[in-house]
Amino acid sequence: MNVLKEFLKYMGALCLNKEKLSNIPRYMSLLKNWLVFTIASTTLCYSQANTHTDSLFATKNYLQAITSTINQVKDPKQRVGKLDSLIRLGTEQKAIFERNMKVLLKENDQEYKMVSRSFNFILQSVILYKTDMKENNYRSNQSTKTELVYLNKNIPPLIDKIYRYCSVAQKRH
Repeated sequence: MNVLKEFLKYMGALCLNKEKLSNIPRYMSLLKNWLVFTIASTTLCYSQANTHTDSLFATKNYLQAITSTINQVKDPKQRVGKLDSLIRLGTEQKAIFERNMKVLLKENDQEYKMVSRSFNFILQSVILYKTDMKENNYRSNQSTKTELVYLNKNIPPLIDKIYRYCSVAQKRH
């Protein structure tokens, strides 16, 4: 900011004193450096916030894939196969989710623990559902129905929280 003030002061003096014209390139260079720094730092802050929210939106898509698999895939063997591949992605998605949530919720450790626990319980429930389906020859039983109810009850609120945290982060930056 001081560079800008100095530049404007100097430009005002130019109108009164024609001798200082030789210093114009120096001040233009200072002003250019100041503008480049300001734009670069603003862009960097914005892109970091976008990286975290983009990663969380990928996690949201992962959770939606679980929901659509358990609710829309009619063939039990296909459902178990898709869940098996989603479970393999689960460890990676869990790491992405926790890393980015920790950044967005750095002021609220309790909330971070709660959403992290919720994500873990959802993954565990998917594993239980898949295992129960396989052990019961791809037929539903009371245990699979309980897991379905749990997943359908707990995934949508977690997705809503992801949306809320991302929108707050985007407004901050």
